Amino acid sequence: MLGKKLLTVACVVGLLLCGGCFWLGAGTPTPPPPPPLIDLQGVHRIEVAVTDASPEHHIEPVDLGKDVVERIRWNTRDSGIKAEVQRHAGVGDAVLKITILSVSSAAAANPRPPDYVRSMYQFKVSTSLTRPNGQVIWQEAGGDYSVPSMYTAIDSQGVWKADAMSEDVYFNLSDRLAQRMLFGAWVRTR
Repeated sequence: MLGKKLLTVACVVGLLLCGGCFWLGAGTPTPPPPPPLIDLQGVHRIEVAVTDASPEHHIEPVDLGKDVVERIRWNTRDSGIKAEVQRHAGVGDAVLKITILSVSSAAAANPRPPDYVRSMYQFKVSTSLTRPNGQVIWQEAGGDYSVPSMYTAIDSQGVWKADAMSEDVYFNLSDRLAQRMLFGAWVRTR
C-alpha cells in the first residue's frame, strides 16, 4: 500500500517537473501588433498591386502581391481592415502600389551549415498607399530592403524561381513592406 502511494507521488512530481514546463505557455495568445501609425480612418479594404520594373524581372508580381496581402491581414487582424490582390481598379478604399525598381543578391562567406548557401537580397522599392480620390496616405520612394535567405546548394542555380522565392524571400520582403507602411519600421509580431 505504501509502495502504491510512493509511486503515485513520484508520478505526480514527475508530471509536474516534466510536463508542467510544457504547459506554461499553452493557451497564451499572441499579443496583437501595435496600432498603425498611418491614418487608416475610412479604409476597410486595401487593394495590392505589384509591378516588377527591375531590369532583371526576377519577381513574380502576383506571388509577391499575395504575400503582401497576407502580411497586411496579419498585421491588421484586429482592426477589421481587409486586403486583397487588385483585380479591378476602384474596388477598395485604398490601393497599395508596389513597384520593384531593382533586385540583386550576394552570397555570404562561410555559410553554416556547409551544404547551404546564405544570401542577402537587396531590393529597391517604391511604394504608395492612396485613396480612390488620389490622396496619398503613405509613400516611400526608392526604399531599400535587405532580406537574408538560406537555401541548399542544390537550389542555388534556381534561386530566383518563384517556388524558392515565395517561401522565404517573398514572405520576408512582404513582412518588411507591410510593417514599414503600417508601423514605420519592421517589428517582430510573430
